[in-house]
Amino acid sequence: MLVANPKGGSRKTTTALMLGHVFASLRGGSTVVWDNNEARGTLAERAEITTPATSATHLLAAFERLIGPAGSAGDMSHYLRTQPSRAEILAAGSETERRDQIGSAETGRVGLLLSRYYRLTVMDTGTNPRSGAWQWAAQQADVLVVPITCDPDVVQLAVWMLDILAAIGRADLAAGAVTVISPSATAPDPQVRTRILEYFGARTAVVVEVPFDPQLAGGTPVVFDRTSTASRRAWVAAAAAVADRLAARERTRPDQMPPSPGVDPPRQGTAPQPAATQGGTEHRAADSSVTELPARRAKAQ
Repeated sequence: MLVANPKGGSRKTTTALMLGHVFASLRGGSTVVWDNNEARGTLAERAEITTPATSATHLLAAFERLIGPAGSAGDMSHYLRTQPSRAEILAAGSETERRDQIGSAETGRVGLLLSRYYRLTVMDTGTNPRSGAWQWAAQQADVLVVPITCDPDVVQLAVWMLDILAAIGRADLAAGAVTVISPSATAPDPQVRTRILEYFGARTAVVVEVPFDPQLAGGTPVVFDRTSTASRRAWVAAAAAVADRLAARERTRPDQMPPSPGVDPPRQGTAPQPAATQGGTEHRAADSSVTELPARRAKAQ
């Protein structure tokens, strides 16, 4: 699962964490949330449990041993942070002495290890779609989650990202995406909100809105058990939409994926217009098991 939006502050990490918590708590574990950031991300700081102080860099150093016949799930646990929900967290490398970024080759090795030991990998991503780590993740993903708010800059970069995916041969990933709308700091104009719902309802497969939750705000560690009932119901609805998309796809192992093509992303796109309907009819037909409408609002009953 790829959680991506090139805009910082688009709630990527919050979305990746919450989906990881929901899947792990309902599936009984076997879910890892990976900070697949080419430099350094903040996933580890948002986790409730922050030990051990290991990262993807340490995991890469142990690759040959872990991928071999002597490797075990117990060995993997030295590099992951187990949360109360049973989700596992893999932090991005934050070592100050490291001067190079993690590229597609290193990302592929991490992905291969995680796919061997875990049934579901949730990938939090960075802000550079041209990086090798981002490009590898886009080629490997079975499903895309697009986290947005109703802020114009967040929406514009999400649109640009969908154009990028089409340019690198993953239009299918964009068309089958689940859009998760989190609250903005200030309430959007109702007409703007409606246009955003219409656009992403037509261009992606499902739209789910999640409510404000103080437990998820402020950049502090997320304690899953303290999230509100309304919030958790909404995130369960988002996870259900993702699960439906995963069930509709034939899985491919990371070692079977072709190398990421060297296609330059297109120029940054423009803000969505209400008349946009790209792929809307096909998406509605394909997703009748999730919702009969292109936009789905998750509300507490």
